[in-house]
Amino acid sequence: MSTFKRTRISGASFSILPLLLTSSFVFAEDTTTELEEVIVTATRTAQTVDDALASVTVLTQDDIKKQQATSLQELLRARAGFHLVNNGGAGKKTSLFLRGTNSDHVLVIIDGIKINTATDGAAPLSIIPLELVERIEIVRGPRTSLYGSDAIGGVIQIFTKKSKAGEAAKPTVSIKTGSHNTKGISAGISGGFDKGWYSVNLKREKTDGYNACTGSSTFVVTPGGFPGAGCFTEEPDDDSYDNRSASFSAGYQLTDHTKISAQFLRTDNKTEFDGAPPFAPNEADTLSQTYGLNITSELSDSVDVIFSAGHNDHKNNNFQSGVFFSRFDTKRNTYSLQSNIDVNDENLFTVGFDYLKDTVDTTEYIVPSRNNKGLFVEYQGHIANHDIIVGLRNDDNEQFGRHTTGNVAVKHPINEHLALTASYGTAFKAPTFNQLYFPFFGSPDLNPETSKTAELGLRGKHTWGSWSSNLYRTEADDLIVYDSSIFLANNIDKATIKGFEAIVNTQIAGWDVAADLTLLDTKNKSSSNNGKKLARRPDKSFRLSTDKSFGRLSIGSDLIAEGSRFDDAGNNLNVSGYTTADFRLGYQLTKGLSLQAKVGNLFDKEYETTAFFPQDGRNYMLTLSYTPK
Repeated sequence: MSTFKRTRISGASFSILPLLLTSSFVFAEDTTTELEEVIVTATRTAQTVDDALASVTVLTQDDIKKQQATSLQELLRARAGFHLVNNGGAGKKTSLFLRGTNSDHVLVIIDGIKINTATDGAAPLSIIPLELVERIEIVRGPRTSLYGSDAIGGVIQIFTKKSKAGEAAKPTVSIKTGSHNTKGISAGISGGFDKGWYSVNLKREKTDGYNACTGSSTFVVTPGGFPGAGCFTEEPDDDSYDNRSASFSAGYQLTDHTKISAQFLRTDNKTEFDGAPPFAPNEADTLSQTYGLNITSELSDSVDVIFSAGHNDHKNNNFQSGVFFSRFDTKRNTYSLQSNIDVNDENLFTVGFDYLKDTVDTTEYIVPSRNNKGLFVEYQGHIANHDIIVGLRNDDNEQFGRHTTGNVAVKHPINEHLALTASYGTAFKAPTFNQLYFPFFGSPDLNPETSKTAELGLRGKHTWGSWSSNLYRTEADDLIVYDSSIFLANNIDKATIKGFEAIVNTQIAGWDVAADLTLLDTKNKSSSNNGKKLARRPDKSFRLSTDKSFGRLSIGSDLIAEGSRFDDAGNNLNVSGYTTADFRLGYQLTKGLSLQAKVGNLFDKEYETTAFFPQDGRNYMLTLSYTPK
């Protein structure tokens, strides 16, 4: 039987805490018995992965190290429901399409703080340093009823590295070198004392990069179009990237029932790309930083209260060949008050209030800020052998008024190995400041986007491994896309997205095998492009990962295949599908010292994820790291 009673901490009457209290994972590890993996993102309360009614994936430090991923894009490529578009290499703009929704329909949270920018609405995925990441929780499907606007496609929550109370100081160091004169170093120290803990981590990485764009100032993309393609210029040079990052987190158990934690993440980036003068920049200095404070208190055995405050800064200064071109600064302040009420072991209520204020500092936009107030309630229960979740939220957006969203999900256990899930959720998304006001793109008359999603899932857990499959359909109204007929952002009357996902994890002849499959069918139902596919979404993708250890030696590979996609709303520009293979080796030199080697794109496949922006050819990376055991 599945229950919703939260896991208790060894030695204190304290619960694993919901959203924002990232240190909850730390205290959970203090228990003497091994617990099932706990997540908080799907419901804003602690639950095991097996108990989650949503389609979820958890990626840990071990997964990142095993895959030898050097970027978030590389880690997420072709996983179930994921399609990524990259504009030509490390540090360049990377867009994520989750379950066929827009790139600004995925809410990204770092340590409980929303980092999607108010300007373009997407999170700066390309600059998030994996070396500072503890774990990543992925929840597919609409979560607006819990998190408000931005969560039409799903939620990704990233937790930076933490430590444990009372743990001895532990240093870590990693050095790497690779293709395109890539060099990187990261170092950190974490530990604890009595009732507190701390963690400090630093990273620096530089690469010369490669030519990010093969665009043209003369080529005509489509009949009746305007001259030019891609970046609308010819700059056949290497486009470099330089990243400096730091994170800090600390926490303290004030009493047996109250604790406080704080965290900070800063990433400073210099990126070169290609842009046509005098219309576009070709260099950018980007500073992104988040910091937050969390306080939680258990008022009784059945009631806890959580308060959190967070701030996200995203500053972007653009240049054309060293000359200042433009500036876009986004500030996002968030406050949340949440309470979880255990009625009994099988009934849990969550109620909360969120406040969000976005501010854009640029002279171009006539409306520089707006706020959003959200009130939500969620019920999790176990009734007649069924797990049930019902959620409801009302958002009051200063610019676009009130919107009510909801979700309901049910899990039916077929037997001890199989379970059937069904869910339905609604969502809304307020237009971004860029969509409303960006020069020669924005349209101030845009309506908010809304959607409804129905989903059916079947999952199994056996002695040989686990698997899950999900079939879903999303209907989106007023979807915002770039409309080439008016050269502005515009609302599509309606769009439909139908998809199927399958995930399998098993072991064959001693090899760990993980496979992800995504099938997608999207339809634009606007009057101008009725029946066309939504741009930049391939109709199929597949990922196969294999790993095996031979004592100190480990071997692994990733095979990734994606189908073709169209790069424009009118389906005139086709981007071919591709298949790539990565191969990796690892060797444990001593108990704490390891050496890793990876060859990416082993067969040197030429491919693009968006037209005129090539992806890297055959490349390599060597990494020497020390992590005390």
